[in-house]
Amino acid sequence: MYPLSIIILLIIDNKFIVAFNNECDNLNHLCSDSMTCRDCIRKNHCCVWCYDQDFVGKRCFAKGTLQDQKCNSNGTENNVATSVTITKQNSFADVKEDVNGAVQLSPQEFNIFLRHEEPINLTITYRPAKNFPLDLYYLMDLTWSMKPDLETLKTLGSSLTTHLEKLTKNYHIAFGSYIDKPEVPYYLTDPTNRDNPCNIDGGTCEKGYVFKHRINFTNYVKMFIEKVTKSDVSANLDDLEGGLDALMQILFCGKKLGWRTNSRKLVLVATEAGMHLAGDGILGGYTKRNEKGKCLVDNDGNYVLSQYYDYPSLEEVDKQLKDKKTNLIVAAKSHMYYYYKRMADVLKEAIYVGELQINSTNVLNLVDEGYYSFIRKVNLFTTEIDGLEVDFFADCDGNGIWKKKQTCTNAEEGKEINFKVQLMLTKYQNKESDVLYIEESNIQEKIKINLNYVGSTCTCLYLEQKGQKTCDHGEFNCGDCLCEEGWTGDTCSEQCINNQNMCRYVDNNNITSLTCSGRGNCICSKCNCQSKRYQGEFCEWECPYDKSTQQVCAVAKNVHVIIL
Repeated sequence: MYPLSIIILLIIDNKFIVAFNNECDNLNHLCSDSMTCRDCIRKNHCCVWCYDQDFVGKRCFAKGTLQDQKCNSNGTENNVATSVTITKQNSFADVKEDVNGAVQLSPQEFNIFLRHEEPINLTITYRPAKNFPLDLYYLMDLTWSMKPDLETLKTLGSSLTTHLEKLTKNYHIAFGSYIDKPEVPYYLTDPTNRDNPCNIDGGTCEKGYVFKHRINFTNYVKMFIEKVTKSDVSANLDDLEGGLDALMQILFCGKKLGWRTNSRKLVLVATEAGMHLAGDGILGGYTKRNEKGKCLVDNDGNYVLSQYYDYPSLEEVDKQLKDKKTNLIVAAKSHMYYYYKRMADVLKEAIYVGELQINSTNVLNLVDEGYYSFIRKVNLFTTEIDGLEVDFFADCDGNGIWKKKQTCTNAEEGKEINFKVQLMLTKYQNKESDVLYIEESNIQEKIKINLNYVGSTCTCLYLEQKGQKTCDHGEFNCGDCLCEEGWTGDTCSEQCINNQNMCRYVDNNNITSLTCSGRGNCICSKCNCQSKRYQGEFCEWECPYDKSTQQVCAVAKNVHVIIL
C-alpha cells in the first residue's frame, strides 16, 4: 500500500499557495516578532516560547522549526489550540426508584481550552425524564369570601390523587393558607374582633394571621385532605391580602417544609383578591426588609415577626422564584384575572395565570394547565463571566434549523431537544482557569464547563533566574531580558531609537495614522501588534480580511481548500 500525501492549496487573491499537512509549517514569521512569552502564546497556537537561558536567537517560533529543535525540550512554554473535550456523558435516564438517578441534560461536563477571539461551539441536549418528581404547594387565600372554595377542596379526595398521578407517579403535596398582617390598618384589633374577625358580620371564623403552614410535603393525599378539612376561613379589614408574605416564606423555608432537592417545584395560589406589595407595610410602621432570606415559620407553622417586616416586592419574589427554581400557578377569580396577568409582566416565565371558576370547581384543570405549560418549556442560562461571550442557539423542531435563542416551548417527556452554545473570549483574563455552569431554569441538573484560558499567563514567569545573565536596561522575563523603552539586544545593552513616527502609516495625502494603527506598541521604531487579528508593518490589516484595504492576511481562516 502506498503512503498517502496530502497537499492543500489555499486560494488567496486568485493565487495558489501550497501548505503542507503540518498546520504549523511556514508560520514562523507570525511568531518571530513576539518579544515576551505571553505575547508569543497569544499570537497563534503554533507559536512556542523557549525560556532555556542557554538558548540564543529569537525565543518565539513555530512548533517543529529548527529553533524548536535547538531549544531544550524542558525549557519550552507549551501552547495549545482552542479545543473541547467531553469528560462526562451519562445516558439519559427516566425516574424509577431513585429520583436522584434522573438524567435530563447531556453531556454533563466539558474541558475547554479557550483562546482569545476564537469561538468554540458545544452541542448539548435536553430530554425531560418520565415520572420526574413533582412538589406541589397548595397555597390558599382563606379570607371569608373563599369559604365555598375551601369546601370544594375538602371534597376532592381521590380525584386529586388521580390528577396528580397523571402528571407523575412521584408527587408530593403540601398545604398552607394566608390572610394578612393581624394589626391595624389591615385587621380589626379591638378585643371583640381580634379572636373572631368575622364577628363584625355576625359570623364565626378563625383568628387572623399572615401565613399558616398546615402540612409538610407528603404523598398521602388522605392526610392532605384531613388537614384541609380542619382548616377554616378568617377575615381581614382591607381588600388586599398578605399572599406575597406567605409565598416568600414558602420559598425561604425549603428544608423545613420538605421541598425535595431534585424535583419540579410548583406553588398554586388560589385567590379572589389582590396582594399587598412592598411599601404597603409603612401604613402599619413595618419598613424592614428580610434581606437575608430568613425562614420565619415556627414549629407550629405560624409566620412570626410579620409585624416587623414590610411586604416583599415583585422584584424580590422574582429573584427567589428563579433562585429556588420554582414556578407559580395563580388561580384567580374572574374579576382579578387581569390583575395577575399584569403581575405576569414582571414575573414572566415563572408564572402561569388561570381563571378560577366559582367555588374553585376547575382548580385541578388549572393545575394540569400550569404544570404542562412549565414542563413544555426548556430555558437554558448561565452565569456571567466578564470578557466571556456566551450565545445560545436552539433547534426546537429538530429540523436542523438553528435560531439564536435559549428557550423552546415544545418539550415533551422522552423527546430530545438540541442546543448549541457558543463561547468566545473577548478579553484576556487575569487567571488561568474558570468553571462555568449551564443550567435549565426548572431542574437542578447542571452542565459543568472547565475553562482553561490559553495565554492568560506563562508558567515560566515564576521561574527563578539562573546563571550570570544580567539585563542591563530591563528585567529578567521567562529566560530572556525584557528591555526598557529605547534599549534592545540579548542583555538590553544596545541602545535603539524609538521613533514613534516610524510606526505610523502615512498615505498619499500625507495623513498620518495612529501609532501602529492603534493596534500595537512601537518598540525600537517597529510595530509589535497586540493581537493575532492584526498584521502588516503598521498593524493595519485586520485578519482574515480587511475590507477597507482589501488585504488578505498571510494566514486566512476562511479559505478554499483543495485536497489532491
